[in-house]
Parts: sequence; structure tokens; C-alpha cells
Amino acid sequence: MMKNFLVIGGICLLPLGVHAATYNQAGIVLETETRQSAWGPGDAARLADTVFIGPEWNGSEDFGGFVGGTTSFTYPNPARVAWNACRLIPFIGDRCGSAPARNLTSTIDTTTGAEATLSSSGRAGLELEYALDAGSVGSRLEYVAQADIPGTPVRKGQIVSLHTTSELVDGSLDSQSPTAEASIDVVADVTVDASGRACLAGNCTSDSANLLTVDDFRRELISIDPTGINYLDGFLPDGVELSTPIGDVPTSLEADLVTRKLEFNTNVNNDTGELGDPADPKTKKDTVVDSSEPGSGLFIELARLDAKVPLLELNGSKEDGQDEIVIDGQSEFLALRADIDGLLAYVNALPPLGIRADFGSVVSGSIDLFDIEAGPRIDVFQTFRLTQDLMVDLAFDKQVDISGLGLVDSWFGLWNELPDFSLFGTTVATPTFSTRAMLHSTTGFDFGADFSLELLKGNISVGNGPVNFFEGNFGPAIEESADTSFGRLALFDDTFELGGFNMFEGAAMTFRVEGDGSMSPVPLPAAGWLLIGGLAGLGALRRRQKRN
Repeated sequence: MMKNFLVIGGICLLPLGVHAATYNQAGIVLETETRQSAWGPGDAARLADTVFIGPEWNGSEDFGGFVGGTTSFTYPNPARVAWNACRLIPFIGDRCGSAPARNLTSTIDTTTGAEATLSSSGRAGLELEYALDAGSVGSRLEYVAQADIPGTPVRKGQIVSLHTTSELVDGSLDSQSPTAEASIDVVADVTVDASGRACLAGNCTSDSANLLTVDDFRRELISIDPTGINYLDGFLPDGVELSTPIGDVPTSLEADLVTRKLEFNTNVNNDTGELGDPADPKTKKDTVVDSSEPGSGLFIELARLDAKVPLLELNGSKEDGQDEIVIDGQSEFLALRADIDGLLAYVNALPPLGIRADFGSVVSGSIDLFDIEAGPRIDVFQTFRLTQDLMVDLAFDKQVDISGLGLVDSWFGLWNELPDFSLFGTTVATPTFSTRAMLHSTTGFDFGADFSLELLKGNISVGNGPVNFFEGNFGPAIEESADTSFGRLALFDDTFELGGFNMFEGAAMTFRVEGDGSMSPVPLPAAGWLLIGGLAGLGALRRRQKRN
């Protein structure tokens, strides 16, 4: 019976204690506001500038002139002569009026000629623009922060423990490998104006006119990007391109099927100069290595070397159940592939199973019954591993007592390690969230080998230059490939703090203290009913005991 009494009493009296409320701040989004360096703390190193090469001017020049001009002369005034004569007449001399001017002056304009002013301003020349990026990363993190805060007022000086927790609910990380870009543009911005004045015997007229206006003319002359060099982009018709690939021109070693002479072929399109499809016969340029004997036009491939500029653009997101973000990728740098069936055919161990035919510039094609390629490769790899913690700068509007620190009005540290504190009055705490992100950056070489097997493939082309009468290909009917990595060699491996993140101000938390004027009234009616229920249960138990 005592056990039943304790259970009922406990249930009835539990609500009379201090309640706890949950602080929940969702949508804490922290992201890098500027691209950050992939090699150390701080903003990504970027060098960019624009340089103008050419004349700039603003001036004018006068031409022509005038002859003659304005001439003035003085002569006696006839009215004065008449007035003098009037004065000599008896009886009326005093009625001649006031004396006129003694002399008169006249002006004659004989200006004749013409004058012109030519004025011009502007600039014309070449503008060089370049941008060098040493490699950068960016990140976006989203958190939810929670804490247990008192739901009812606490006693003055009472220690408050918030039991804070946080969760990374979403996140992303991206990287860009080093790049270099430049361009040279033809630019012109010119204005030429003329004004003039012409006179004939003093009759003059003037006028002005605009002779030439070139308003911000700009055409690309040459541009360089990580994939190639482009020429005259701003001057060629639409659809016409002139370019040279950079570091991405596969080179193959072939042997003439009859004469056995060796030739190096680069996979550049003969018509446009652009990087072509290695399987397209139009992308073959032959260079004789040995033997001046005319070739048969039938070739077997022995090996191929691929050299590329590695470009890595990686991105990844947080995976479920993980608090870190990892992105990893690699790009081919060098690869040497031996054509196994071609080498065996060259030493007469097998009949030719793959042949490329090139009969001048009109008919060309290739066919492979059986093609096996294998060889070593070197790739450039990058791996980034981001670990993070949610930080908080908690500002109190009144001082609180934190053990080991004393009286403070703010605290900064890990949200999950927010210390206990004592209150001396109703206090409002405002959290400003940030992140402490650590980035582990690794870059190096990945050494390996690859293997490919293809059956029944080929192509044929009939035509000359841009005129193609027929072009087609088929296969492969069967295709298999495999890649094996032997290991990685890290050239750069370091861990550093990733900065540049914004801050997020969360909702304020209010901690109320008893007797501080802002204390909420105790819900006595509800507590009273709970107490009555407990007493009723106690009375029922006693009546049961008496009956027994």
C-alpha cells in the first residue's frame, strides 16, 4: 500500500515543480561571402587587371584666317555747318537751337575670309585583360540550435543550465582548381567635330557639325583560357572559329602497313585547327619519322600519348548521418596507351586487326575488328574534407556569473559547451551564431593504369575540306574498360581554418527571476485542483485500509 501511495502522490505533486521550455532556432544559414583560398586561411588569391595600349587624346586645331577688318573715319557734321550759318542771320540767330555735334564717325567692315576648328577626343588601340586565380573553395552550412530554458521564474542567484545541442541539417562544399584567362581586344572610342565661320565684306555666317563618332567599339582579337587559344572571335562570321588547343592534343604513333615507316599523328582537325575526335580520319596530321619512301596509305596504330591540362571543379553535399563534408575528384594529366593488337601486328605476331586508310584528302577511314589498349596514367587529384562546429557569441543585457569567469556580460564559444550561469535579475540573452570550419586540403598525383577492349568499330569519310559527300561510323559492338589505381602521392597536404562565413543573429532568450517585477503569477487554481485530487486519493486509500 505504501508503494501505491508514493506513486499517486508523486504524480499529483510533480506539476507543482519548475517547468522547462525548449529554445529552438532553425534556419541558421552560414556561408562564405567571398571565395576562400584552397591552400591556406584567407581569401583566394586572385590577380586581375586591365591595361590599355594605345593613344588617348583630347584637343583641337584651327585652320584658315581673315583679311580686312573694321575701319572708322571722322568728317565734319553738315548739321553743324548749317547751325553755324543760322547763327549768322540777323534777328533769328538766337533761335537756331542747340549746337549739333561738330564731327560725325562712320564704320566700314571689310572682313573677308574663312576659319575652321577641328576638335577630337577619344582613344584607339588594344586592351589587355587578364585574370589569374590560384584556386578557391566555398561552403554553405545550415544548422538547428536547441536549448532547455526555464519556463517559469527562477530564484535570484540560482544556477541555470541550458543543455544546448545543435545539428548540421544541410551543407555543401565546392572547389575550383587554379585557372588563367586573358584576352586582347581592339577598342576605339572616337569623336571628331568641326566648326567654321566665313565672312565676305563683313557679312559673316557660322556652323558646326559632327564628322565622326565611334562609340565604344570593342572586338576580341585573341583570347586565352585553360582549354585553348582563340583567334579573331570578334571579327569572324557567326559559326566560324579559329583556335588552338592547349595541352589537350593526343598524339599517336602509327606504322605504314607496307613500308613499315613510323608516323606521329596529332588529333587536330585539318579543316578548322581545333581539337578533333581521335576516331575521325579528318583529325589526322601526319609527320614522317623515318623513311622517305612513299607510303601505302594504310596504317596501324602502335601507341597514343594523351597530355591534358587538369581542370577540377568539385562540389558535394552533406550526407545523412555525417557531420563532415568530403569532396574528391581527379582529372587526367598524362596517359600512355599501347595498342596491344597493333604492336603484335607490327612484329608479325598477329595479322592486322585494326587499319586506318588515308588515300589523299578525298577518301579516308578506319576499321577495327579487335582493339585492345592498355597503359599507365597519371591523374591530378584533389580532396577536401570540411569539419565544423557551431559557435555562439551570447550577449546578456545584465551581468551573469559564470563559474571560473566571474561577472560577465557576454560569452563566446561552442554552442554545445555553453556553461552554466547564475542570474541576478530578469535577463535577456541574444545569441549571434557563427561557425568554426576546418578544411583539410590535399592535392597530388594519382598513379594507375587503364585497359579498354572494343570489337567491330569503324568510320569512313568521302570529301575534301569543308565539302563532305559522305561521312559515317559504326560500333563498337562490344566495349569493356577497367581502371586501376596504384596509389597517390600528395604534393600538398594541410589543415587550416576556412573563414569568410557570415554571422547569424538568433532569437533572444528571456530568463525571468522571482520578485523582479516581471514574475508571472502562479496558476493557483490548477495547482489547487491537483492538490485536492491527491488528498482524495489519500482518503480513498485510508478507507480501504479501515475496511480491511
